[in-house]
Amino acid sequence: MPKKSIVFSYGFAGLGQVVVETKSGSGTFHGSAWDYLRNNAFDAANYFSTGTSALHQNIYGYTLGGPVIIPKLYNTDRSKKTFFFASNQWQTISAGSVIRAAVFPQAMRDGDFSSSPTLKGNLTLDAHSQALLASEGRTNCITGPTTLNPACLDPVAVGLLKAYVPLPNNVAGGFQNYLNQDPQTTSQIDYQFRGDHQINRNNLLIGRIMYEQVINAFPNDSWGGTPYNTITNAYYTTGFNGVVRLQSAITPDLMNTAYGPPSYDFTNDITATWVYAIPYFRHSNRLFKLTLGDWNLGGLFLHQSGFALSPGMSSGTQGLAARPNQLAPYHKVGKLSEWFDKSAFVAPAYGFYGNARNGTIRGPGYTSFNLSLNKTFSIHDRLAMQIRAEAFNALNHPNFRSVDTGLGDGSYGQVNSAGDPRIMEFAAKLTF
Repeated sequence: MPKKSIVFSYGFAGLGQVVVETKSGSGTFHGSAWDYLRNNAFDAANYFSTGTSALHQNIYGYTLGGPVIIPKLYNTDRSKKTFFFASNQWQTISAGSVIRAAVFPQAMRDGDFSSSPTLKGNLTLDAHSQALLASEGRTNCITGPTTLNPACLDPVAVGLLKAYVPLPNNVAGGFQNYLNQDPQTTSQIDYQFRGDHQINRNNLLIGRIMYEQVINAFPNDSWGGTPYNTITNAYYTTGFNGVVRLQSAITPDLMNTAYGPPSYDFTNDITATWVYAIPYFRHSNRLFKLTLGDWNLGGLFLHQSGFALSPGMSSGTQGLAARPNQLAPYHKVGKLSEWFDKSAFVAPAYGFYGNARNGTIRGPGYTSFNLSLNKTFSIHDRLAMQIRAEAFNALNHPNFRSVDTGLGDGSYGQVNSAGDPRIMEFAAKLTF
């Protein structure tokens, strides 16, 4: 980024800006081609999944750059500094989901709420509700402390419930008794074309076009936030970016990089990387050296403390209160069924606001240990082939997230999802 304050060409927001400089061609022809593959046959299962989620990912593309030459017309002797660079990348991804939710079991649909974890006390109807039901010929609607007469349920609502809200398929999940593991699919293509012409020592003319097409299909209603696979959606987006720039060097352009403390909502962020050139088989016979020598082992370790979470309310009697009252200091329990001490928070009296502050609760941290193994084979002159295998979250450490902080929710205080399990990727890249 420029040393001075952000300028108008980067938009209205001064924070969260990333400047990417695209690659240009050069005086000789260079290029590459690659293919990155992932498949669930090599992966572990998500912590909350009933099995390994389906994953089929293929990312492939190419780059090509060099001097602009038009035989017998332009730059045949390569004396002019006019260069081109082109790149295309395709992505096809089908990744199984792990979307958890709570749905009504058949007993509740039949009017039996005896197993409801959120029912406190007995079922009641106020006078207005009784009068409304009676006007429709529906009486004796409450048949017991926790049971309703199914005949009193609105037939339209029952029809919608049957059509769009599935029955539980994950009873072992407790309150979160529904699991949607259908795949989310992505089909994407990216184009990049760039031309550079050095007019003279101090002036450079650059033209660039970037374009992409993306089709995303979701296994649920991602817009409405419903988790069920009975309603799905998809969208198609395109993006275009073009620029023509004349760059003149008048004075040296000073650049700096600023390092600041981590974002306010987490306290620790540790990153470690390393590359180890495996020394064995370097001086063995030709076969051993070709197959087993000159491999590189790389690693990336990431650890981040939990994000700050805010307590909320989910109650029929909360009034205008959006936060509960906090009676005691926050205490982490650390269990999936109870991440924090829920007794520290209570609902305020009706008509009053809660005193709990933003960011009182700390969510689970994130830890990942990634490994890569690669070797580059020299084929001829500048032509080389690199093969690599990578393991993301190699130790299959469960990274929990989505703690329910809404007082009154059926899953209040529970951890509801987990990040990616161990995922393997295999790739081959050709360069010249």
